[in-house]
Amino acid sequence: MRGGERPTESHNLMRADRTRGMGRRAAERYAIPLSARAHRELHAAGDEKGWLAAYGVDSRALAALLWRCTWNYELGMRAVERARMR
Repeated sequence: MRGGERPTESHNLMRADRTRGMGRRAAERYAIPLSARAHRELHAAGDEKGWLAAYGVDSRALAALLWRCTWNYELGMRAVERARMR
């Protein structure tokens, strides 16, 4: 989610879905876009919530908003732009 970086990768929030278990990722409704570098940094940090909070990102709110506007590309892009890390 850092400005201008491509490609983006889908990060499935680790603690958002109760159905997630060992070796299973959260449902797609709990996914947010990250740059490849940011995605690696987040996993290396080992503290998803803290890492995202350091950038001022409310990951659950962003994932929920993106899920609601799944079929509206422009609305989804505006949501991502508002949450974009600097």
